Amino acid sequence: MKIWTRQTWITAVLVLCMCFILYPGRTFAHAYIVKSTPAANEALDQSPDTVTIVFNEAIEKVFHSLTVTNTAGERVDLDNSHIDDNNPARLDAGLKKDLPDGIYTVSWRVVSADGHAISGVIPFIVGSGGTAPVQEADSGAKALPGLDQTLIRWLQYTGLSLYLGTLFFHLFLLPKAKRKDSYNLGRSQTAIIVSFILTFLGVILSLPLQAKLDAGVTWSEVWSNNVLGEALRYSSFGSIWWTQVLLLLVLAGLTYALIPKWSQGEKPVFAGLALGTILCMFVAKAFMGHAAAAELESVAIGADFIHLAAASLWLGGLLALAFLLPAYGAGEPDTAARKQLYWGTIRRFSITGAVCVLLVLGTGLYGIKIYTPTLSSLFTSIYGQVLLAKIVLFIVMLVFALTGFLRGRRMNRELGPAVWIEFSAGIVTLVLAAILSNLPTALSNPGPVHLEDKTRSGHTVMIDISPNIMGKNEFKVTVQDPDGKPVNGIEATSLKLTSLEMEMGTLEINMPGNTSPVIKDDLITMAGRWQIKYHVLLKSLDSLDGLVNFTVGNPK
Repeated sequence: MKIWTRQTWITAVLVLCMCFILYPGRTFAHAYIVKSTPAANEALDQSPDTVTIVFNEAIEKVFHSLTVTNTAGERVDLDNSHIDDNNPARLDAGLKKDLPDGIYTVSWRVVSADGHAISGVIPFIVGSGGTAPVQEADSGAKALPGLDQTLIRWLQYTGLSLYLGTLFFHLFLLPKAKRKDSYNLGRSQTAIIVSFILTFLGVILSLPLQAKLDAGVTWSEVWSNNVLGEALRYSSFGSIWWTQVLLLLVLAGLTYALIPKWSQGEKPVFAGLALGTILCMFVAKAFMGHAAAAELESVAIGADFIHLAAASLWLGGLLALAFLLPAYGAGEPDTAARKQLYWGTIRRFSITGAVCVLLVLGTGLYGIKIYTPTLSSLFTSIYGQVLLAKIVLFIVMLVFALTGFLRGRRMNRELGPAVWIEFSAGIVTLVLAAILSNLPTALSNPGPVHLEDKTRSGHTVMIDISPNIMGKNEFKVTVQDPDGKPVNGIEATSLKLTSLEMEMGTLEINMPGNTSPVIKDDLITMAGRWQIKYHVLLKSLDSLDGLVNFTVGNPK
């Protein structure tokens, strides 16, 4: 009795994919500081000997830095930053002896366990150095990723999409009687080989690309100073990359087996195994994306996998309809049989496409929810703007897909150029997806924030923070009475900012009394979730107190 049928193989590999998704030990999140010595804005009587930063989890052993500078921009550390041997979550650096009184800034950069580089600044004061300076923040997050980042990610997305669609076409879209011998078509073999080459280039080049980004070096420097070796041995990306290479080797063998002139055997079985291997590669890809830094990692990684797989199946299926189906139809001598093959395949794809659309739409909305903290961030952040462009193209593809579905039901006119237009829109969508994978999410640049809180007395306190990023910000406090009219008689205002992600004390902003609104520039030293405890003293001696939460972006 034949136990390992094609369906059994496919089911087994799919179950393996689900195990990868549900296995929680492989998920990571962005590291964040739980303690620093000196603490942010701490005033010290004497010069410290070292600077210590402790994170909530172990950080990568490579590509970290910690520098300390004075107000003149001169380094006062010993250039010996290192991770503590006994505590992999601790970063230390020595300082020069007897630092003079003044203000100093600690600039740190590490790669967290999820493979993302993070950075920040911690100012402190020695002696009678005054108050911590208000610093301008780097605006680097507003720039689009480089061409190399977009191209390499696009190669992998496109290769996997085309391969997945070609396999699905052979396994499920063609009529059953045609599936076994369909692999002899020259176009199918070309599609399989080209798809593998694109996937191979995307996977292999992703390692030096990630090492370049994590180490902050140029392409020429990646190949020297053992940058690649350190990335492979010590980074989480390196371990996942090895998994991808192993899967790539399996896919290479299956690609060889799928070409009739190269090997003999049951092509549907090889195709089912190749399909499962590609899905496993999508799982590995999800572990290296933004989802690995989400608050609900397992859910986000699962949603990212489903989004990638569904979108790729839809796009790859379109290529099969545009490139492969006409050739199969031309090989059918009987007109009625050719028509039945053509429209039957389209109807089967229409069902698949509808399911893919629903999955892409649902997981896409979930991604918007977790990666864009406010509606305005869709328009103010580069991530949100690229995401909006992707949504527009998705709608274009959806319109053409609906047109194809209606034609498939009526069997009145071949798809013609419409399917190529839909496919072209999908290719551009993959470019945008590659850009998004290299951009910080809108959480990094949520845009100016407007906070409102109604007090027990009926007054409304409004706090506006702009640009709402780590570094210099403008704080504006406005008060309205219970009738909604501006309150001009403000004696004094204080804002006490507390990080909800790390122990770093309280950042207090005192704002002298003035006519509403009260405005002052001050420094936010860390990105992430914060809480403001506000206190407004009116000239009537009434006090307005309350708590509001907000998210600070990281421009780096």
